[in-house]
Amino acid sequence: MVPTEKLRQAVSDYKNGDAQAFTLLYQETDKYIYTCIYKVMQGNDNAADIISDIMQDTYVEVSKNIRQLENEECFLQWAGMIATRKCYAYLKRGRQVMKNIRR
Repeated sequence: MVPTEKLRQAVSDYKNGDAQAFTLLYQETDKYIYTCIYKVMQGNDNAADIISDIMQDTYVEVSKNIRQLENEECFLQWAGMIATRKCYAYLKRGRQVMKNIRR
């Protein structure tokens, strides 16, 4: 997915304090982020709930850390990486719980 000028502008606006730009960011990227998460989490029990939770966590982290993003054109890759890391963290926590249960 290639970032549109609309997305680049929304990233820039949000970084500069326009809180309403976040709504546009979400609308322009939610399908991409959902796909990133789905590819990792498909096949898990309660996948729909898990995906929803991870999407929410992803956008919270995006909101908190967007000022660290130096190049607005890299937003999709950056946000997708955050989503993927959130998935792997979730899966890792699940394995830790199973280890503790088996002990």
